[in-house]
Amino acid sequence: MKKTTGILLPILVLAACNQNTQNPAQVTNVTSTAIISRDTANMMVSSYLSSINVAANDTDVRSFFIDAAPIKALFDSAAIGASVKQLKIFLAHTPQYIHGGGQNINCGYRKNGITLVITGVDLAGNYVYLPDQTAVNRSTSCPSNCPTGTSGNNLLILNTTLQ
Repeated sequence: MKKTTGILLPILVLAACNQNTQNPAQVTNVTSTAIISRDTANMMVSSYLSSINVAANDTDVRSFFIDAAPIKALFDSAAIGASVKQLKIFLAHTPQYIHGGGQNINCGYRKNGITLVITGVDLAGNYVYLPDQTAVNRSTSCPSNCPTGTSGNNLLILNTTLQ
């Protein structure tokens, strides 16, 4: 469970920013446990990173980056008669891993074997899909696909332009 929490934390932060870029202190209608401090986030992420011995390990996923456009499309799904209240995030094998002979074989947290599949969930607990019954799978794993900038860091560090 701790490993899953460490992997999913960046995704939950992204999901919280579904419509605009409010300061977390200004977000309303959110439970007190839905938004955590950067220090708490770093404590959680550090625990996961220590558990995979990150200093000697460049094969296990440290984080995922998700294209925000399809996530925003899920939240904009009211146009198709649905209202997303939650995201369901699945851990899944990549198509490349499956087609390379890995179907139904545990890949652990190897960066080239695991990805995320995301769908919305409405108030009644039913799935909310993108048009044509599609789900989101636009994640890239880090290491190996880490962006430049502060988000390429293993922890949540301050942007130098925001200090």
